[in-house]
Amino acid sequence: MRILKEDNTIVFTQEESSVEAFKEALQDVYNQYISDNIILVLTTEVIKNEDLTSFFKLSNNHREAKQSFVMVSQHVDIDYSPQELVIVPTLQEAHDFIEMEDMERDLGF
Repeated sequence: MRILKEDNTIVFTQEESSVEAFKEALQDVYNQYISDNIILVLTTEVIKNEDLTSFFKLSNNHREAKQSFVMVSQHVDIDYSPQELVIVPTLQEAHDFIEMEDMERDLGF
């Protein structure tokens, strides 16, 4: 897993062969980044809904802490993905989404 810090956002890029292994690696370091926005870049070409739903707990915990949690993948059919997760096709869209959420939080929404 590659980790890149950009301002108040941490980008985790999957290098593991499976989404499950990536999630386990993320859980090992998650507490270090709980006060930052998180972007997960999933590189696996076949991603099942079960793979995505395994991130529910991390996503919910992060949102409760008033931080953004966004997943990036071009291999997910967004129409059939869990609505509780934020999944976008590009890294730029993830940054844009976080910027909008930061503005909403600043305005008290």
